[in-house]
Amino acid sequence: MTVQVPKGVVKLPLILNEKSSGVTLLDSTANVESEIVRFQVPKKVGIAVREGDRFAIYLRTSVPGDITAGTLRLYVMDANKATRFKVLEGPLKAFMSGSSAGAFNVDDRTKQFYMPAGYSRETDEWLIITFEGADVADDAQTKLLLEGVQFLQL
Repeated sequence: MTVQVPKGVVKLPLILNEKSSGVTLLDSTANVESEIVRFQVPKKVGIAVREGDRFAIYLRTSVPGDITAGTLRLYVMDANKATRFKVLEGPLKAFMSGSSAGAFNVDDRTKQFYMPAGYSRETDEWLIITFEGADVADDAQTKLLLEGVQFLQL
């Protein structure tokens, strides 16, 4: 099924990574569910992550050492962060893309997670990724890939 894009709107690929504008990385707290990635949708933009789009994350400690155990969750929230819906939860290993050598390999499709269902966010709304585990994830060591589409209003 195709979606008719309204006049004045441009549909482009969305590729979020740790260096993308609007992405904020944070350190986690040991054994507490902590926000590690925040992304607020920019003005005049809407985003959609579709079923089958790729998601990969790689967490390391400040030492640095690979983090392989813990629980990862992805939430969507409204602009005020008053309403929050969990769209993804699972063991960190299910979403990891990396190796003990510290390489984040986004080209190895066997080490990536494909979204089981889609979701969308509008201007000023949030995507939040949390981590809960015994290790502390260092924001400077976090690597991320999230694919989807974005709709820019002209």
